[in-house]
Amino acid sequence: MLSLSNIKQQFTLPLLPINLTILASGLHFYWGAPRVLLYYQSGVFSDWRPYALALSAVTIWAVLFIFRTNAFSNRISFFCLSMMSIHIVGYCMWHLLGHPIFDPITGSLLFHSHPNTTFLTIIEHLRHDQFALTAIIFELSSVILFLYLIFKSTLSK
Repeated sequence: MLSLSNIKQQFTLPLLPINLTILASGLHFYWGAPRVLLYYQSGVFSDWRPYALALSAVTIWAVLFIFRTNAFSNRISFFCLSMMSIHIVGYCMWHLLGHPIFDPITGSLLFHSHPNTTFLTIIEHLRHDQFALTAIIFELSSVILFLYLIFKSTLSK
């Protein structure tokens, strides 16, 4: 039975970054998996992100499930920290360096660069994409909390 004490336990500091990582990877899978199926069915490969995000989500879930008895170890924290950091850096680089887009008329890939290659481009995209904004907030929050927990455990030794 669900009780208030069980809910409070999910928001304790050691569990919070893990839960944020699970939520972020859930958003990645929700966004990526349908696109992977669409690309597979249509035979078009126009964007590598759905494959990367869906695969990374499944990898995160598998690692957290397999090593669930060691979920609070520094190794799991480093793994989740690394995965969330890769997602943040990947999102930034995607927008800062330009990216391919699929042209449905010609069936080819076009290169889409942004005229303003600063972090303002990223902020502008996040202002208009609430889904990406939510994922970035989860990712950044989990990175900050994992770093705090790792440094806290390192300094206490």
